[in-house]
Amino acid sequence: MYFQFGLRSSLLLIFFVHGLVYAILLWRKGVLNETVSDKWLSAFLFLCVLYISPWMLGFAGWYDTQPYCDILFYMPMQHLFLMGPVIFFMYRVY
Repeated sequence: MYFQFGLRSSLLLIFFVHGLVYAILLWRKGVLNETVSDKWLSAFLFLCVLYISPWMLGFAGWYDTQPYCDILFYMPMQHLFLMGPVIFFMYRVY
């Protein structure tokens, strides 16, 4: 996998990995404890991770290489319209 490390891509990679790990851990906690609010918070964190992923991959040089450029152009990674309902349902469950 092509990933060109730079200052911007490395900083975004740190936040991407932490957000993804916390989303997975919250999802697991929600499944084990049967709490719906943890699952909603996990979904919100995952949407935030998807939101920063185009910038992280763009600074890593994915827009310059051909097979990865098609992935960035045709894969929807910014689901901004889903963030509002996820936050609403997360607080509605509390």
